[in-house]
Amino acid sequence: MTRKRIIAPILFGVCLAIGMYTLNFARATRQSPIPPQTTLPVPFTQQITSCAKGVRVVKAEVVNAGTSNATVEVQIENVSDLGITAVSLEATNDRASYTVTLRSSFKEDRPIIVVKPHQTDTLIMGLVFGDVPLQIGGVFYEDGTEEGCTSSLKTLHEVRDTEKSKKESSNEANPHNPLPSSR
Repeated sequence: MTRKRIIAPILFGVCLAIGMYTLNFARATRQSPIPPQTTLPVPFTQQITSCAKGVRVVKAEVVNAGTSNATVEVQIENVSDLGITAVSLEATNDRASYTVTLRSSFKEDRPIIVVKPHQTDTLIMGLVFGDVPLQIGGVFYEDGTEEGCTSSLKTLHEVRDTEKSKKESSNEANPHNPLPSSR
């Protein structure tokens, strides 16, 4: 009989402890659910300059900050009376430069306007160099004029010339058929 008197309170205590642990665990998970992950944009704190007088930076935000796919979205405004056919945004560190462009195809005989006069649009760039200053480097306008930094304009010229040469070589390969062969 003495064994029952010793084992019964121990079992009762173990059951009571398990019950209290279960209740506390259930209450804790109900009170603090794991919040869903959100990617709220945060202001881009580095300086953004413009080599073009006709383009103004309205705002810049970092999306997916702190992740490997963080990007900066730069909203620009065309403050000129001419439509923009191409505009570049560049990030430069000490050794390299990374450029994104907002443009239509340079293969067209007449370029398409990508930002109308006095309208806004957004350029999106990956943060490949981290938080380095950015600049609006070069702009091509609908009338054929251009403005910007020399290096950026050189890059835009190279892209345009490459696309135009690809267009010419595809026309030479099949001058009577504007569409590529489907064979």
